[in-house]
Amino acid sequence: MKTENFIIKSTIYSITLSFVLLVLPMQTHAEGLSLKVSPTQFQIKALPPADIRAPFTIENQSELPVSLKIGYKIFDKENAKDGRVVFFKKNDISPVQEQKIFQQMQVVDGDDISYNAIELGPKQKKRLQLRIILPKNQPTADYVFSLVFLEKLGQIDQNESNGNIETQRSTTTLLTGIGFNVLLSIGPKATPMGNIDTFDTPWLRQGGPVPFTLKVNNNGTHYITPSGTIYIKNMFGQTVGKIALPKSVILAGTGRTITSTTSQTYA
Repeated sequence: MKTENFIIKSTIYSITLSFVLLVLPMQTHAEGLSLKVSPTQFQIKALPPADIRAPFTIENQSELPVSLKIGYKIFDKENAKDGRVVFFKKNDISPVQEQKIFQQMQVVDGDDISYNAIELGPKQKKRLQLRIILPKNQPTADYVFSLVFLEKLGQIDQNESNGNIETQRSTTTLLTGIGFNVLLSIGPKATPMGNIDTFDTPWLRQGGPVPFTLKVNNNGTHYITPSGTIYIKNMFGQTVGKIALPKSVILAGTGRTITSTTSQTYA
């Protein structure tokens, strides 16, 4: 069995690329309930066969007990353009391949006991693992999803026999939830492929900040997590400033448009 965790860094032309994937909150508060999870994101690359274990900690920081149901939310990569994170809705038909991969996952403790839900007492902390078992014939693919922990009140229906709509109500309440994102890349290492589709900025300016539009496409088979810097030169060819692009992830088969003037420094 072999397990690998790493971040891919790649350069495309003279500019490295950026994108920040949604990170679910490390800490949430609702009605006196406070939850914390750490870390908030995993980037995993594995070559089958593999027994992957991603350890994490979930903590109830409040004085109230809580019961949390464990589930998965699949990213809709087709609609997750320009860094927007889009989940498949409940009634959407998510890809069968993504659904099957969850059958190979478990949330387990140190004794490999599997959990579908967890109970946390006041101020209690649990150390758990997301375990993913990949057989030798596992197809090459990328998966992007969130592992979520949700507390949910049961549905209460109160119906009066007289049929008066004012006396009837049905309520469903989500108290709070927390989770983390997972980028799982399965298969042999591949050479990153991509292109800069657009780079637009004024050629002449008397001062900063310098606006720009940068669009980058990832044409490879796996996600990439590049970063980089744009250098600003004066009419004499001297470097007078630079723009640091934010660290990012670009999913396979998607593009990212960055329009920013942040993190600019000038000589």
